[in-house]
Parts: sequence; structure tokens; C-alpha cells
Amino acid sequence: MRYVGVAGVASWLDVSPPTVTKWLTRYADSHPCPPPDAEVVEGEKITRGWLPERESDWRAWDAGRVGQGAAGRPKPRKS
Repeated sequence: MRYVGVAGVASWLDVSPPTVTKWLTRYADSHPCPPPDAEVVEGEKITRGWLPERESDWRAWDAGRVGQGAAGRPKPRKS
């Protein structure tokens, strides 16, 4: 079975892999990202993977995401 990692999810949403990694932490409680279909633990590193069919789940999650940079909302002005 082939899984898509953080870099693959990033390419689906046209963002950088560090952005997806940040989302996994930032929205863990308030608006959780689609859970991974597999997790591999290598020492202290966890590699997450999603099935390719889950792209629509990620797109729906991103469309409903609130906060800075969410579609249809201006970024807050800095004073």
C-alpha cells in the first residue's frame, strides 16, 4: 500500500511541507486535520501517511479552516 506523506499533502494544497506540519500541531484540538492512515515511528521521529484517496478529505478540511490565510478572509493588519 502506498501512502502520501506531509510533502504530498502539501502539494495537494499548494503549500510548503512545514506548513502542513504546523497545521498538524496548531489545529490538533480546535479543528483537527484528517487523521493519518498510518504512522511509522523511527526513533523519536513519527512519519505520518495518508492514502491517496484522502486528498478530498484534506481539501474539505482546508476549505473549512479558520484563521489567518483562510480563503475569503483578509490577513489581519499589523500595527
